[in-house]
Order: sequence, then structure tokens, then C-alpha cells
Amino acid sequence: MDLVIFWTIFILGPIPIIHILLHVFLGVWRRCPRKFYQTALGFWISFFFFAKWQAGNLDVLFTPPMWLKILCTIAIVSLFFLIIWSIMTLKPQRFFLWATLQFESVQQKKISLGPYKYFHHPAYTAYVVIAFAAFFGTGRTVLLAFASFMILLMLIVILRENHELSERFGR
Repeated sequence: MDLVIFWTIFILGPIPIIHILLHVFLGVWRRCPRKFYQTALGFWISFFFFAKWQAGNLDVLFTPPMWLKILCTIAIVSLFFLIIWSIMTLKPQRFFLWATLQFESVQQKKISLGPYKYFHHPAYTAYVVIAFAAFFGTGRTVLLAFASFMILLMLIVILRENHELSERFGR
């Protein structure tokens, strides 16, 4: 089993799907936020098994040189720090979607501090780049497919989220 494939798919895979479900069924989730978190947990559990299955897919598109493996590892670690910085800037109630589900319980304001000063969606950007770095660091075909999946779904998430934020804050 390839641990890079497993952890990349298991950690990142459910994120765009959960976010798309959040925005598509936002009215339902706002009436019952616990159901949203239960659904999200269900997706993470299912991705555990999906990631485990995909981790056995050892088709290699290319064999990366050692310098590329090291560079990709540094990128992945750095990008996880960007995600942590995003969480610390937003605070957990915003980062983990509580501000969207129960917006009346959290002061609504546009965040333009920390990494949000430089990126509109730093964590989303990090997820996509991590997926591509995992591919380039391993050369595994399944990670190229996964990175492509991530970029497509994260673009949909960003469009849905920007629409929802513009409704909350105005253009």
C-alpha cells in the first residue's frame, strides 16, 4: 500500500464533495447542522476505504528524481502550514463551516488578514497544490487523476462559496 496515495486521498478527497453538498443543500443543513456534520463524517469514513483501495493502485506514469521528491515533500509540508495558518486566522467556527450553517451565531465579517490578505481561498489553493505535489513527488497515475478531480471540484466549490458570500455581504 502506498501511504502517499492513501493519505492524500483520505485527507483531501472528501473536502470538495462536502463543501459542494454544503452549498447545494444549505437550507436543509441550516435547519439541522448536526445532520451536515454526520453526513461529512460519513463521507470521511467512506473515503478511508476508497483511499485504502486506491493506495493499492501502483501504476506509475513516471519515476521522479530524488530532487523532485524532496521539493514536493517540502511543498506539501509548507502547504499544510498554510492550511493551519488559515484555520488560525478564520478561527475554527468559520473554518469548519459553523459561520455558514449558523451564521447568526457568529459575527459576520469579511476576513482579509493572514493568508487571506494574499489569497481569497488559501486552504482550497493548498489542497489542490498538495494533490499535484503528491502526484509529481510519486509519479503515480491515480494521483494525477485525483489532482484533476480536486481542481475541478474546488473550482465548483469556490464559485458556490463566492455566490453564497456575495449574498451574505453584498458584492
